[in-house]
Amino acid sequence: MREDFLSLVVHELKAPLSSISAALELLDRRGASFGQTERTLLLTSMRNALWLRRLIDDLLDLASMRQGAYEHRPAFCDPGALVEEAVGRLRPWAQAKQVELGAGACVSAAGHLYADGPRIVQVLTNLLSNALKATPAGGKVEAGVERSGADWRFWVRDTGGGIRKEDQARIFEKFVQVHEGAAPREGAGLGLAIVTEIVGRHRGRIDVDSEPGRGSTFSVTIPSRATCGP
Repeated sequence: MREDFLSLVVHELKAPLSSISAALELLDRRGASFGQTERTLLLTSMRNALWLRRLIDDLLDLASMRQGAYEHRPAFCDPGALVEEAVGRLRPWAQAKQVELGAGACVSAAGHLYADGPRIVQVLTNLLSNALKATPAGGKVEAGVERSGADWRFWVRDTGGGIRKEDQARIFEKFVQVHEGAAPREGAGLGLAIVTEIVGRHRGRIDVDSEPGRGSTFSVTIPSRATCGP
């Protein structure tokens, strides 16, 4: 009953949030005459709306996993285009936070990766979201993809506070959050658990390289012909 109620509430939240986001985007396009205070309030509202949408999507995905309805549909796709799509989705949030966001090394090779493209974009979006949360204004977040033998290696790098070694194994568990540097983490602690689930379905792996004070790099390795399964 609790999970059914959670799913119902989350679904009901999605429609009004979409309307709020659309209104904020319209104001952003027409806000050339805004003063500094109005612009700051608008960017803060856009950032919070994007964060709420990410939280809602994570809760819906978690419910799907528990109900056995988390489907994977592999097809041939372009790894570089997947990175570009994920980066594009989060540019408004990066602008609102005053964080530089870009696509680094992106090898475009259409048809050379057999995977569930939308799920890979979701993996990158979750990793980029976490990176943006951890990175203060003036910092940098970058994503890319490269060939690694017979596999493809996607990566997300940030200049945030970094993660202690003793916390790195825990961050992939559900509802677990750690502080990166002095900045408190936003969200419910679901993003990396969902990433782990998707990567596991693709028979891939995820690695983290991080130390306090020097940021973090998350790497996801996916076989070129990933066989998706439970």
